[in-house]
Amino acid sequence: MPSTLTSQLVDFIIGCLGSPTRQAAQSVTLRFLEVGAGTGGTTAELAESLDKLHKSGRTKVEYVFTDISSTMLLGEFDVIHGTIDVIHGTNCVHATKNIVVTTRHIRQMLNDDGFMALLEITRVVDWLDLVFGLLDGWWLSDDGRSYPLQSAESWMEILREAGFGAAMFSRGSSEEANTQQLLVGCNYTYPGLPDGGFMRKPAASPLFKKETVVYKEVKGVQIQADIFFPATTAPARRPMPIALMVHGVGYMTLSRQTVRPHQTAHLLANGILPVSLDYRLCPEANIVDGAMADVRDAVVRARRSLPSLVSSKSIMVDPEQIVVIGWSTGGHLAIDARSELLLSILIDPRGFALSLMLNGGLQKGSRVVEDLVKEKPSTEGQASVCPTARLRAGQYKTPTFIIPGDADELAMFKDAVQFHGEMVSRGIKSGFLHVKNGVHIHDLRLKTETKAWEEQVAPGYRFLFEVLDLD
Repeated sequence: MPSTLTSQLVDFIIGCLGSPTRQAAQSVTLRFLEVGAGTGGTTAELAESLDKLHKSGRTKVEYVFTDISSTMLLGEFDVIHGTIDVIHGTNCVHATKNIVVTTRHIRQMLNDDGFMALLEITRVVDWLDLVFGLLDGWWLSDDGRSYPLQSAESWMEILREAGFGAAMFSRGSSEEANTQQLLVGCNYTYPGLPDGGFMRKPAASPLFKKETVVYKEVKGVQIQADIFFPATTAPARRPMPIALMVHGVGYMTLSRQTVRPHQTAHLLANGILPVSLDYRLCPEANIVDGAMADVRDAVVRARRSLPSLVSSKSIMVDPEQIVVIGWSTGGHLAIDARSELLLSILIDPRGFALSLMLNGGLQKGSRVVEDLVKEKPSTEGQASVCPTARLRAGQYKTPTFIIPGDADELAMFKDAVQFHGEMVSRGIKSGFLHVKNGVHIHDLRLKTETKAWEEQVAPGYRFLFEVLDLD
């Protein structure tokens, strides 16, 4: 995907240079500036195309590229202010403290007819958080953004605020085309364009409305949850069961915002109120005193406080019907939540990660991650977080549906099979969906009423609806 979209960026820029206006100005040297050149992947492809134009005599080119170093833009700002024709960058401008200020500086370096072309990831991609979310630079922003990556529509507002005259973005019918998109901002204002020259996504009906609440506070740390309400409120035939949704990715990163929106909407469409949970992450807190305790407390809070909290929205909930839905490590936390019903995709923590999870609870100036990894977790500690151990001890009787993939690169498929077998042998109501060739996050982009949804997700929800006795 990245190489294909880099070519799209290059084709766009070269196409702009081929316009009649540009061709009429062959005697003028076009000045290019690349921000955040990194390892030079975009630089190499664009420079090759520009070199061909230069050698053909069609266009004279001056090309400057930068990256974070002592030769970064600050040393050149006064020289190049207002003189650049094209500024471009790939997956870098989002990684700044203030994205509006950064794009405003870029605009000020452009001449009156210049434009900026950025290639940016514009939607949440879980593995990026797993890799880059552990680095301080990923969370560098202090401009009010709750997440470093922004949607294409949000970028349009950012460029408007930065003072660009017009802006647009690429889009297509494929998932890849709408995951990493080309964002273009022009200094020139084009009269008569709709929406003031700033492209918008076609209006769509909202799937739901959301309200964020604090469900727990520990030593000044507020732990939040998102409650999802129907986009339009209609009289309910019966009080709504509650679905607590627990995100995954190793107990160490991500947040409540990474639950599946189409599965959230599916719950609402079937008369269930979804609530997405944050919880404390390892190693700042160990898994028992942190994540597990938080999810258990969320179940208690949902029973005691949620009915009155949502009554102002003309919604009634049934606090005696609570289901917990977990993805990845969220499936593990869901099993420990002690609710009435569970839909789970399991992951088996092992190796050094288990040490971090059980030995965590860092205090500033004391233990470091290296110490936690070296300390082997006790047998008792491992058993306390092991779903199969709890099942064999007679401590788990919750109706549970498990959806594992046999090509899962993180969770052991055989462990899910074993856990389901143990439930069956003990007469616990359960279900199991074997997803053939299913990888760890096989359901990430699935939408309802598709063949993949029916094969990989729908049976689990039908199990929930049956146990909840929903029509």
